[in-house]
Amino acid sequence: MNWLNNLKVGQKLVVLIVVFIIGLVGVGMTGFYYLNKTSNDC
Repeated sequence: MNWLNNLKVGQKLVVLIVVFIIGLVGVGMTGFYYLNKTSNDC
């Protein structure tokens, strides 16, 4: 994790935002999948 300490603050923010967006998309896709799955079961 030494490469993370060598980044500037702006670059660290970009990395953090990208990781957050990837996680948010993952949670959204999971929720969308299971919502559609339960709708089709009824």
